[in-house]
Amino acid sequence: DALRREIEIYSEPQGLQFLHSMAGGTGGGLTPLMMQQARDTYPRVPIVSFSVLHPSNRIGSSGIVQPYNITLCLHELGKSCDGVFIINNDALFDMAYNIYKFTTESRFFGVNWIMQSLIT
Repeated sequence: DALRREIEIYSEPQGLQFLHSMAGGTGGGLTPLMMQQARDTYPRVPIVSFSVLHPSNRIGSSGIVQPYNITLCLHELGKSCDGVFIINNDALFDMAYNIYKFTTESRFFGVNWIMQSLIT
């Protein structure tokens, strides 16, 4: 319902972008559901997904169901999106540390900054 309200603010939306993780239940389950509902309601609006492949081992990953979540998420993304960009979280951290020299304290800022740079 909130997504519908946001889309209906604009008379002719040019597209939708989703940024989410594919391994967790919210990012891997709820986001594809929202995309499918958006596709069903607004079939002419392009939908693009920026999907982070998995939680980084540097943060600590939990759950043995992550491969299943990723597989189910990819299946749904293929049905509801016009474009899917898959981003490896470990590569983001490597870029933040090794190329841009963000410190451990600013690692999340660095990763978010890189993501924002990729999307725009």
